[in-house]
Amino acid sequence: MTYTYQLIEAPSILGPKPLGVELLPYALQRNGFLKESPTPLLVPTEVTDFSDKRASKYDVLNADKIAEYTIQLAEVIGQVRAKKLFPVVLGGDCSILLGCMLALKKDGVYGLAHVDAHADFYQPEAEPYGEAASMDLALVVGRGPALLTDIHQLKPYVQENHVVQLGQRDADEADRAGSQRIEDSAIHCFDLAAIQSKGISAVLNEAIQQLTVTELAGYWVHFDVDVLADSIMPAVDYRIPGGISFDEATEILQSLLQTSKACGLSITIFNPKLDPTGKLTQQLVDCLHRALLINKT
Repeated sequence: MTYTYQLIEAPSILGPKPLGVELLPYALQRNGFLKESPTPLLVPTEVTDFSDKRASKYDVLNADKIAEYTIQLAEVIGQVRAKKLFPVVLGGDCSILLGCMLALKKDGVYGLAHVDAHADFYQPEAEPYGEAASMDLALVVGRGPALLTDIHQLKPYVQENHVVQLGQRDADEADRAGSQRIEDSAIHCFDLAAIQSKGISAVLNEAIQQLTVTELAGYWVHFDVDVLADSIMPAVDYRIPGGISFDEATEILQSLLQTSKACGLSITIFNPKLDPTGKLTQQLVDCLHRALLINKT
């Protein structure tokens, strides 16, 4: 597929905390990411919007601010899609997924490819700090407080059976914390072990079959950089051993993005502060360009 990509800068720190992920959009662009695309659009957030306090363990940290940000981001994505451009949203943290899926829900029934080392399926009382960045997938399928799951009375933003989760490797950690099990939902899960045993091509064939069913108008692709192997991508804040290679990430993203039903991409969690030489940033940009079929110049 040939797209005209529109960058949207979404440097949110509301989901976890201001650790450095808010610098992702600027680090990638300094290294030439989609440099030929139209002028990027910014959906700003302020560090002062972040608070590390929540009223109880049943609350999501910064829920009010995240709801406001979700609405703002969804509006910008909607404007981009109305111009027949392909939105590429640069986080920030994973809570930006709410804005992406809210934008699509306004237009119809859409699916989601969630490529992440973490299932992000926690409920508020199980997430130790109440961070939405550990709950984003649960929230977009309607599990969680209405303030975040039912904006504009559009719950759920995506149905569970229209979601494919790829590459997670945090099941033991999530079980210990008491997270609800993604495996007990209707989400189609292909964890790291499944990718390694079945092979990427077989998994992608299954995933794309689920995402291109007739009832779906299209699907969004969410790429959390920590799905990459910890040994080659240490510039993330919540590290887990194992993961996929850059070549494998390229194959996954390229396959997902080059169907006629792909309609947007979000990239999150990379922390440039943990990449002092800039080498990892450039490797990530090269990986993304290969996935997006962008020729280096």
